[in-house]
Amino acid sequence: MRGFVICVLLSMYITGCKSGINKNNSEMVNRTLSFDSTILLIEKKVVDLTSAEDLFAVQEFVGIYENPHLFSGDAISFIYRADRTDQQKLIAVYSMQKLSLNEYLKIFEKAIAQFNNSKLSEVVLENIISAPIGKEKIILNNSRNQSVLKLLNELKNNSRVSEKLRYRIEKIITRE
Repeated sequence: MRGFVICVLLSMYITGCKSGINKNNSEMVNRTLSFDSTILLIEKKVVDLTSAEDLFAVQEFVGIYENPHLFSGDAISFIYRADRTDQQKLIAVYSMQKLSLNEYLKIFEKAIAQFNNSKLSEVVLENIISAPIGKEKIILNNSRNQSVLKLLNELKNNSRVSEKLRYRIEKIITRE
């Protein structure tokens, strides 16, 4: 299986770099298209996300999940595109669960800004906070971190947040 993950990543890299060593935007566009098409392929294989853990049966997902630092910029762009469904965005969010705290906070900060501008649903935002996949739980496991607490408190006091999410955030902050 490890060999397949390496092949998937190599294939994504080669696809993303088809334009050669080009210092313009075409290299980034090709790489982004590769990430986008991989997420769409994963969605086709899973069909629905009744159980997020089903994603681990899809080798392309595992390839991204194990190496999120290679795709975090692509994932951020993907998550905030208006033409993507919540399910597609959730697959991208779930694939980033092994990022470092600092990298994941970039996603979280941008998510709050997009949510405030009505460009991201509360469902996606809630899953960025507590993704029901794997054991990393970046925000939950770092709920004492000052940067995490600042963002959680900002959200808790946001008038756009539902009472249900506000309650969950309060539970995370108080660790109940």
